[in-house]
Parts: sequence; structure tokens; C-alpha cells
Amino acid sequence: MGEISKPIKTVTGYSIIKVEDIKQNPFVIESEYLKARDRINAFVKKRAYEEAAKRYTTGQKKELAITFDKSMMNKLFESLQSYSNKNSFERSSVFFKQNKNKNVVKSGLENWNLIQLVSELELTDEMQRKWIHSETDLGDFISGLIIRKNTIRKALKAQLDKSQTFKNNVEFNFNTFLIQQIERQLKERITISQDSVKTYYEENLNRFTTEAEMRLSSILLDNQSLADSVSQLLNKGISFEEIVTQFSIQTNTAKNKGDMGFFRKSELGTLADKIFEMKVGQWTGPINDEGKYLFLKCTGLKQTTLRSLAEVADEIKETLTSLKWFKVREQYAGSLKKENRVQLFPEKIKSINLLTKAYDR
Repeated sequence: MGEISKPIKTVTGYSIIKVEDIKQNPFVIESEYLKARDRINAFVKKRAYEEAAKRYTTGQKKELAITFDKSMMNKLFESLQSYSNKNSFERSSVFFKQNKNKNVVKSGLENWNLIQLVSELELTDEMQRKWIHSETDLGDFISGLIIRKNTIRKALKAQLDKSQTFKNNVEFNFNTFLIQQIERQLKERITISQDSVKTYYEENLNRFTTEAEMRLSSILLDNQSLADSVSQLLNKGISFEEIVTQFSIQTNTAKNKGDMGFFRKSELGTLADKIFEMKVGQWTGPINDEGKYLFLKCTGLKQTTLRSLAEVADEIKETLTSLKWFKVREQYAGSLKKENRVQLFPEKIKSINLLTKAYDR
């Protein structure tokens, strides 16, 4: 108890975890253990898988010797941050046109220029890209794409695609794809009027207001004396970035001069008001948090903006289509039942016993 972890990368940046309490002997009697056994087995298997995947990824990074052009990565990340639709890829941008043939990443698998890299990134979805908050995150994301491609090549070389399991999965996913295409066609028949789009926009302005974001750099220290010394150095005008590389215990961010990426006010908890008082170039600290001393510097600021109706029209249409989709799907399913003369026998259905353990799924 009382131990503090090293900085851990999370979706929104970095966290430090402190052990507040430990529950000893949680299973007092055997029956309690038996109730939780399946859940524990599932957790253990999941953790073992995650650890194995982590070791594999680390080994692949070394094997493939993945390296990045730092200047291009910095420009790419900055370009992504400047787009109205964050984490999208605008091929019409000045940055893309000027740099499309320049190499961004090299590896033992293959090298990617900007055109090739953006083509690979476009194969991922927005939810996958949402955790990219910094240049380091972007590098990790691209490394993951390279490792995935290399893994697929290894699987094909080992002829894993010839197994019955593979064929069954391909058939299942192919059938799923066909169903999705039918759903897409049905959705395309749903019409949404411009008046409906405008009304929805006017009634939901808060949804289309982007929250202010601040780009932060950090210095994290583990003792008061050093924190006092850093305060003096900063007050004397010594570069924040220079101090980060020398003293911060957050090694991952220190490699990037302390940069942690952009954060919304809602992501900063109780410190939000204090942090958002800063202007670009200003710093604050030390903030004492359970024996750690944090300095933060504002290096960029995006003000709250209301996206225009033209910008969000397609998004609103998708939302309104989804709301109508449930009724359309129900009607389509009903027509299929009628067409194929589907008849259900509730009593027989109730008698079916499906024993599938969670950890075997």
C-alpha cells in the first residue's frame, strides 16, 4: 500500500496510479470462489494474452527496426491537429501536396512515403485513431500498422490460411459483410430532408460546439528539493524543454520535450480551472500530488468553436438515418419472416440449453 506506479500511458495522456487499499483473502469460503471462478479464469486468460501480445509487439519493433523521419512526423501530427475533422486525412492540404513523396517511416518490412502512409492510415477507422493525442501516440499507431502487416505476411507464409478454422472464419465474415451491404442499401433508401437537418442542428448546438483544447508539456519530479530548484531555473528563464530532458521522470514525454498533446478542460479534473488560466508560453507548478511534483506549460490553444451547419450536415444525416433505421430494419425482418414462412415455437425454444462459458467465447 502507498506505492506509486511509474507514468502509464492512457487514452488521454499519462497517469500515475497509487495503491490506496488491498483486500486480503477476498474469498472467505469455497462457494464464493466457485461463483467467481469463471470470471477469474477469463481475467487471467485475458491478462496472459495481453502480456504475450505486448512481448510480441516489442520483439517485432526490434526485428523490423522501425524508424521515423522526425521532421515529417512532427509536420504530419501538426497537420492532423489543424484539420476541422480531427484525425482525418486531407489530401488536398498544402502539407500533403508539398510532401507526398517524402519518406516518413522506414522498416525492415518496407518504407512508406506520405502517400503510402496516408493510404494505410485511411484503412483504419476514426475510433481507432481517436487515442492519438501526441506525436508519440502517432508513432506507436503507425508501428502497430507495420507490425500487423508483417504478422499477416508471416501467417500466409506459414499457410495458416489453408486451415479449416481460417476458412470457417472467412465464410462467417464474408456472410457478415453481405448482411452489412444489405443494411447499407436499406439505409440509402432512407431520405432525410434539409429542413430536418437544419432543425436538428438548431436544437442541438451544444453537440456541435468543440470544447477548448490546450496543448501541454510536463515536467514530473519525485522530490520537493528538486521541484524548488526547477522553479528557480524556470523563473530565471531557463528553457522548459531543456529542464524536461534533464530532470523529468516521465521518460516517454521527456523524449518529446515534455509534449503530452492536446487536452480538453473536461479531461483535466480538479486542476482544469487552474491550468486553463495559462496563456501560450506560460507555465504553472509545482503541483503537489501525493509526493510527486508536476510542472505544466501551455504550448498551444484551440478556442471553443461552433461547427457550421455545412460542416456537420452529413453527420446529422447519419444520426437521423440511424434513428429511422430501427423501424426500417424491423419492417424488413418482418417481410423476410412472412416471405419465408418463419414459424416460432416458444416452448421448444425455452427448452434449449446453451452452456457457453464466457472465457471460451
